[in-house]
Amino acid sequence: MPFKIVRNDITKMKVDAIVNTANPRVRVGRGVDSAIYSAAGWEKLLKEREKIGPMKRGSAAITPAFDLDAKYIIHTVGPRWDSDDSEKARKQLRDCYDNSMSLALEKGVKSIAFPLISTGSYAFPKEEGLKIAYDTISRYLYVSEMDVYLVVYDEEAFSLSKNLMDDIDEFIDSRYVSESKKFYTQELSRMAGNAAMPEPMISGSEAPSYGPLPKERKKSLLKSIFRERKESDEREEYLVKDEAAPIVVGEPEAEYSSSEPFRQYQSLDELLRHSGETFQDRLFRYMDRSGLSDVEVYKGANLSKQTFSKIRQQGHVPKKRTILALALSLRLSLDETRDLLESAGQAFSPSDKIDLTVQYCIYKGIYSIFDVERILFEKFGETLVS
Repeated sequence: MPFKIVRNDITKMKVDAIVNTANPRVRVGRGVDSAIYSAAGWEKLLKEREKIGPMKRGSAAITPAFDLDAKYIIHTVGPRWDSDDSEKARKQLRDCYDNSMSLALEKGVKSIAFPLISTGSYAFPKEEGLKIAYDTISRYLYVSEMDVYLVVYDEEAFSLSKNLMDDIDEFIDSRYVSESKKFYTQELSRMAGNAAMPEPMISGSEAPSYGPLPKERKKSLLKSIFRERKESDEREEYLVKDEAAPIVVGEPEAEYSSSEPFRQYQSLDELLRHSGETFQDRLFRYMDRSGLSDVEVYKGANLSKQTFSKIRQQGHVPKKRTILALALSLRLSLDETRDLLESAGQAFSPSDKIDLTVQYCIYKGIYSIFDVERILFEKFGETLVS
């Protein structure tokens, strides 16, 4: 987990270095600066700050962390937003992250926590400040295994386009309804076998037309569907009994119960020898096609070197979200992502909004792991890679 967005109080972070948005003069400012001084020990930290003296905007300096649960505090002075000289403000903000990361590398820091510099009382636009933070920090992540946390404190930290968020909501809702409609009609067909079907529970032109079913029987069928969906994904036969019809046993559907693929093998060992591509085989095939190095793949997926080393081992099956992060890094299509998930015994869920959001991003060509993480964090308070 090289880069992670978290919602927390930065003074509570357990890292090697905490970045402070310092006052350019030797005095304690408001917001993050004041909170860090209070947590670290006001007098002790102020004495160290006096040794540094006045600081220019974009510069950085380091002191001990004293009473904080960290080794160091890196002090950096952010720019005030000036729309008349926005290019200068952008450069100064890049310098803040640049100089802070350089100091952290010099000190051998393994983990560091940043606030969203200058986006508070200095009024730097949050969306642009966030992009500068990631673009600058990410360059260092290719030469370091440092864990970097971007700590946001309030709900207003992000300001992604309302059109984008509405578009995602519409995509999720339409896909969820579509998949649910398919699920309900398949399940009710399978449960009723060749008997008369109940009236559709999904309205609209695509809904099939069936004869009516008594209200109590409909409720019973729905309970069975939800119980099955919650307890297991396995497909089984169902018995459906109706007052006006005999008990009917539905014929098993070929896609769920056919034994044809197994008849050609004499033993389990022979079957396993012909089991096809493993997850690792399929992943390496996509990696070879992409032309990306191992480092580019795992950094593009926001994974650590240690995590990727485990993934490389035959037989290791990573979590679904890790697989989705790899799919984004390799810029796989939706079909290729489904194939990669399938090779690990996984699948997209039609009711999981994280899965649906990732599908939306792939469909729209949004492959930057950071952009996807921002969307997930703003909408659901979650990230793909933990």
